Amino acid sequence: MSAVHILVDLEATCWNTEPLASQQREESEIIELGAVMVSPALEVMGEFQTFIRPLRHPILSPFCTKLTTITQADVDVAPLYADAMRDFYDWSASMTEETTILGSWGKYDHNQLRRECALNGVAFPWPENHQHVNVKVMYAYWSGRQGSSSRQRGMGRAVEELGLSFEGTHHRGIDDARMLTQIFQHIMDPRHASSQAKTVLDMARELGRPFTVSDARRLIHLDAKRWWPSALKELCMLGLIELRPHGDWILRQ
Repeated sequence: MSAVHILVDLEATCWNTEPLASQQREESEIIELGAVMVSPALEVMGEFQTFIRPLRHPILSPFCTKLTTITQADVDVAPLYADAMRDFYDWSASMTEETTILGSWGKYDHNQLRRECALNGVAFPWPENHQHVNVKVMYAYWSGRQGSSSRQRGMGRAVEELGLSFEGTHHRGIDDARMLTQIFQHIMDPRHASSQAKTVLDMARELGRPFTVSDARRLIHLDAKRWWPSALKELCMLGLIELRPHGDWILRQ
């Protein structure tokens, strides 16, 4: 891995009664932002946490407080969204001079940050074309479960499958960000690459030249053709190989 990643988890206002229960995507507001910065060597560089005061629905529902353990007192004294985002970006800038990549479990957190920036008239701190890492998709490729069922897999299930133990309180931004970091560190460690990815990597090393799709089709047994594209994507994700023009995959030195 050659970039600094900031792994983010959000908690937002939520309801289990109508009319807001069916309008959560449009009406919810972030009430906690937790983030962990990870170095290219997969080491934790620092953490950030802030509560955020909601404006559209300033009173938390009992359901929200029970789910997240975030109290009304926590958000009543919290900064507004614009101030919280400024503090978040200032923290990230103070931690590293390198370009940072945001990561989250699924697309929700990243999309919600962008949505609330637009709603609050706040410029999104990262460039429009910045890269976002969906760790949920990464885990699906890493585990070989990139089918439709993997889209329903939650972070808790991934924790169990990896044999990790959850520390803290689930549905708390900073605690979930820490757990997300452990998942990210595990699957980004080349030592934990899947057996399929290791097989493809060994073949690429033996060839001593760019590894093409044709090579994969020729060298890998017919029964394995269903998984080699996933293995290539996993190796690319790990930064061990890179895609070149015309479908050539080449080892990174």
